[in-house]
Amino acid sequence: MVMQKHIEDSLVLNEHIQLGSKKVLDVGTGGGFPLLPLALSNPTASFIGIDSVQKKLTAVADMVAKLELTNVELIHERAETLAHTPDYREQFDVVVSRAFAKWPVNLELCLPFVKIGGVFVAYGGPSILSEIEKYKNLEAQYGADLDTVITLELPDSDKYLVVVRKIAKCSKNYPRNYKKVRVAFDLI
Repeated sequence: MVMQKHIEDSLVLNEHIQLGSKKVLDVGTGGGFPLLPLALSNPTASFIGIDSVQKKLTAVADMVAKLELTNVELIHERAETLAHTPDYREQFDVVVSRAFAKWPVNLELCLPFVKIGGVFVAYGGPSILSEIEKYKNLEAQYGADLDTVITLELPDSDKYLVVVRKIAKCSKNYPRNYKKVRVAFDLI
């Protein structure tokens, strides 16, 4: 169950995007998925995991040490704060999120990290399809375009990878404070 639900689910990205020596950000790292499986399977890529909960990052840091991963850095910070920092804003080839937030929140908090030509990949369950339809073309507001929705080939699972390509700079107005984002999209 853990193998399929967390590890295989995380690794499916490798079948669709070559990470090679790319710079990858995992927003809302939580328990370390997809960060840890991706870092293990892509030793030449560099990974940063961010989370606002220190306790979660401490557990992931312990796993990083035990696995002797040298390509992982962890940052305790909120995405909407870090995205306004020049060292992180529009600096990543690939940004991923898994079970992080509703679609419009994901877009606003994650796309400011993606460099032009890079991609944001959201791992999602069945509800992500209706959210994409409800907020059709919202990604354009953040300088991006919906690239593809990939149905994952996992047994007993309705999961998807949603790939959004960054095509222009994101307005400096984004991301807003998390509560303001939720209010803006009536997600309270």
